[in-house]
Amino acid sequence: MIFRASNGAEILDKIEIDEEEALIQYSSINHALVIVKCEDDYLLGYHKWRDDWETFGGLREEGEGIRECIVRETEEELGLKNVNFEYLGIVHYNMPPGYWNKVYVRLHLVQLTVDLAAFG
Repeated sequence: MIFRASNGAEILDKIEIDEEEALIQYSSINHALVIVKCEDDYLLGYHKWRDDWETFGGLREEGEGIRECIVRETEEELGLKNVNFEYLGIVHYNMPPGYWNKVYVRLHLVQLTVDLAAFG
């Protein structure tokens, strides 16, 4: 196991696989997550219903490809459009208690720069 969150979710393993090969071998993946790095920090979102901090992302909608999923989730949850994603691989993820069991998830990275002048 790589990581266990306070809610019981676990990242069990990271699978190093080429993105195009992952689309073939893991075509049934229905989750996509994005890690948001801003300078030297990471951005998490607070989920009111779960009362916890978490990464951004979610489930694929019917008829949606996994790449389209991460684009949509990033726009919905972060309000960001036209973002360049870096594919990081596939993670074997154990959902928190009360959710589905173990799933495979596509993992992406978005790097943001902050213009401090914009904050006055």
